[in-house]
Amino acid sequence: MVLYHGVCFVLKDDKLSIRGKWYRGKRLGIQGNVVVADRIENLSSGLVFSRK
Repeated sequence: MVLYHGVCFVLKDDKLSIRGKWYRGKRLGIQGNVVVADRIENLSSGLVFSRK
């Protein structure tokens, strides 16, 4: 699961590069891992979403 502070436009087959802080989902009550993203780069479209 990826959490991002904003809107990020992606399609289901897009390739993404995601940077942020990773958490184990069990600590948060979620199955699997969770990343709180600071930056999401859509490698398919060239769009970059960043908090900075």
